[in-house]
Amino acid sequence: KTLLLAILEDLLRVLNFPEWPAAEFTLVTFSSLFVKMLDSKSNMQQLALDALGTICAKVKRDGVSAQSGNVIPSDKKEFDAMANPHGEDEDASCICNSGKDLPAAQKNGLMLDCDSCHRWFHAYCMGIRESQLTDGNDDPDKIEIWICDDCQIKKEVKRQRERSNEQGNAQDDFHPADIFQQIQLKYLTERASDDFLAKAARQFIIARRICHSTQNERGESEDMDMDLEMESGDKVASNDEMKQFWLEQWFVQSESLPYSSLSRDFMMRLVRQLQRSGPLAKHCDTILWNILRLMSDKAPKNRERVLKALARITDVDPSILQLDFVQKVMQFSIKDLAKSVRSAAIDLVGKYMSKMPELSIEYFEVLLGRFRDTGPSVRKRVMKILRQMCHDGLNIESKVKVCVSISEGIFDDQDSIQKEVL
Repeated sequence: KTLLLAILEDLLRVLNFPEWPAAEFTLVTFSSLFVKMLDSKSNMQQLALDALGTICAKVKRDGVSAQSGNVIPSDKKEFDAMANPHGEDEDASCICNSGKDLPAAQKNGLMLDCDSCHRWFHAYCMGIRESQLTDGNDDPDKIEIWICDDCQIKKEVKRQRERSNEQGNAQDDFHPADIFQQIQLKYLTERASDDFLAKAARQFIIARRICHSTQNERGESEDMDMDLEMESGDKVASNDEMKQFWLEQWFVQSESLPYSSLSRDFMMRLVRQLQRSGPLAKHCDTILWNILRLMSDKAPKNRERVLKALARITDVDPSILQLDFVQKVMQFSIKDLAKSVRSAAIDLVGKYMSKMPELSIEYFEVLLGRFRDTGPSVRKRVMKILRQMCHDGLNIESKVKVCVSISEGIFDDQDSIQKEVL
């Protein structure tokens, strides 16, 4: 058990590393194993439940992060060539989001202006020395023109889109994800000669693409397996052409690659974008469904553990409470026979009512019915949630229902609830 948890922790830690593409594949395999362990009536069931909750939370967190982070920035059409990062209209957020003021612990606050988008970045954050920017020095890595990671990717996507159009491919057949995969391979190729891990990672990605082309040729499919083939213009090529293309990539030399200045932090952000459509993200809802089916367990403690696992996931992505199968389970849990389960379910839903008003439509009636719950703590909690919902903008009809139900609490046998009503 200890060894299994240690391996899981390590896999989650390196999941976004460009040098560890196998981590995603391994986590898919682990998830399949943990799902089978959910049917075990032993301590392994609790281990599997906690592990699957942790995996889902990590995948959802990365998905939210990737969705909020735009990898391809927009052009800045007008800019002041004489501007400095302290100008009012200048974007100096950098990749660290610390703004124009760099902490003293990070040496100096020298900032770079991207020659394409004209955003400002801390030289320290981009791994650039001051000597590389100073005239009259002998630094072999001196920089004359500097373009940020985002703009390098933007230019490459634009170049590939134009190339795709020239080849007569439909615009809808082009997806930046294909370019992101190529960029990851090139990033690894640059480091393959000095880093065995980068070489192995690069070969793993190419091998998986070749295997996928072979399976397409045979009409096979992989269940919960590493599916790196993106929906793209590549699908118009034959399987033989795809295999030949990836075999040629195996021997590409780093001298021909243009991405040597891409930072590792950016590559991790790009990997998160790729993983949004990867096998682990695709099966995340299936994993979540398997977690929630344990709500039919006879032991109230096991049902509480399921809700705790669900709470870890909703902490990073509350939108899962809007999924149909999640709503059905939550509505059932709010009416559970065990008071502790009902209380946990109500707390979980109530936590996000004010943040997501659209949830009130789905959970209003079932919460309203809990005013007559046999548990005083449950009744009190429901009263607070519905009162907050009234402040957040319930319609008139729903407000009337809430007021009528709350007024009945004046006759409650609990003094604390009577005081809450008053």
